[in-house]
Order: sequence, then C-alpha cells, then structure tokens
Amino acid sequence: MALLKVACCCVVLGLVRAGPLLPVGQEPEPFDPNPQYSYSYSIQDAVTGDSKSQSETRNGDVVQGQYSVVDADGTRRIVDYTADAIHGFNAVVRREGTPSLVHATTPAVVRAAPAVVARAVVPPVITAAPPSFVRGAPFVQYSSPRFSYSVQPVAVASTPVARYAPAPFTGPLSNHITGASGVHTSVSTPYHSYSY
Repeated sequence: MALLKVACCCVVLGLVRAGPLLPVGQEPEPFDPNPQYSYSYSIQDAVTGDSKSQSETRNGDVVQGQYSVVDADGTRRIVDYTADAIHGFNAVVRREGTPSLVHATTPAVVRAAPAVVARAVVPPVITAAPPSFVRGAPFVQYSSPRFSYSVQPVAVASTPVARYAPAPFTGPLSNHITGASGVHTSVSTPYHSYSY
C-alpha cells in the first residue's frame, strides 16, 4: 500500500514539474496590408492537343492576369482580366488564328420507302355520361352509452325457522349453581394433561 502511495506522488510531481503538455498558442502571422504574389504555368501536350497557359499577378488589392486556351475549331482564345476594389472584375476576350476548315462529307443518297396509304379511321363516338350527384354521408352523432342501475326487490320465500330455546328444567336450584357432585373430568393431550 505504501508503494502505491509513493508511485502516485511521483506521478503527480512529474506532471506538475513537466509543465503544460500542449504548446501555448502561437502568434498569428502578421497582417500584410499590401499582399503581393505572381505565378504562371503553361501546358503544351502534342499527344492530346492540349495547349493552355495562365499567368496572374497581385499587388495590393489589384489583380491582373491572362489565360489562353485552344478551342475546338483551332483558334486560340485569350482572356485578359483585371480585378480591383473600384471597378470589380473586368475581362477582355480576343481570338487569334483562323478556324480550321471542316471538310464536309457528301451526304449519302437515301431513297424513300414506298408510301403506305392509311385508311381513314372513323373516330369512336364518345358520349358524356349523365351527371351524377354525390350525396354526403349522413351526419351521425355518437354519444357515450348511458348506464343505469336500479335495485329490484328480491322475493323471499317464507320458510319456517326453527327457534331453539333451552329445555325447561324443573328441579332443585342447588344443582344448577353448584354443579353435579362426584363428576370428575380428565383430558390428556400430547403435550400436557389436565385434570378437573
């Protein structure tokens, strides 16, 4: 147990001594009030016929550039553009070269198939169905069922009821009060014996 306490203390002290695990936030790059860049590229692929180029320069808020591409008709389209905060984006498009001649092929002679004359078709006679009136469903009002309960008198058959009363005893009163003399009773149970 003591070893566990020592190990925990060492871990806590190591973390405190190590300092922050993540580096403190770095300073953002300073704001450049006059950004400047310039780039250009060019592609000349003789296999695919792809030919294009682009160049662009930025000085502050003014961007100037040019791109060119060879169109399908063989002419070179050149676009010169500028963009600034005052005039927005402006582009001037010009074309160089002459369109290549497209050799027209002679159309093949196609003979029309013999005309098929269709017979006149009599349109079917369509008569309007008589108007039908749709009646709305009858208004049915539902209510919860009402229950009532009443007690009906029950008919009771009168049958003779036997009434029991002690038998009349005539004898000396002394026998009633003291009990019978000479009578002894004993009761045995599995747990205890009683004697009277």
